[in-house]
Amino acid sequence: MSSVRKIVARTTCHATEDERRIKGLLRLLLTEKAQIKEFLLVGHYGNPIKIFEAWLRDKENISTVITRLKEGLREEIYALRENFPERIENNVYFLRLDKQELVRGGYKLAKDGETIQLKIFLSSEESFMAEIFGGI
Repeated sequence: MSSVRKIVARTTCHATEDERRIKGLLRLLLTEKAQIKEFLLVGHYGNPIKIFEAWLRDKENISTVITRLKEGLREEIYALRENFPERIENNVYFLRLDKQELVRGGYKLAKDGETIQLKIFLSSEESFMAEIFGGI
């Protein structure tokens, strides 16, 4: 995927969630090559909330991730193509995936609830559209 320069995934981990499981989920999504940072926040009632941010720059693994996303979201590919302009800003394509669906091994766009936010940094919007939506 020559049009993708970097992918960043970000999600929260509440005190009731297993940190290793959430990090594992990010690695499952972005491959084992993903680098992960964590940030500690404090919720309204003093509860700890961690933000995990993972990123990937390796072209081979980026290609794997994009292929998985394209296959996993194939039922929603027409909707993604239709609202492409609303999901892109400054050569960054934004997606929100349903975190619980990913735990179950599937891919689904999130409408609300717990999400994993993806930022896909592009070198070319047109090339990305052709790679993802070509032939549709």
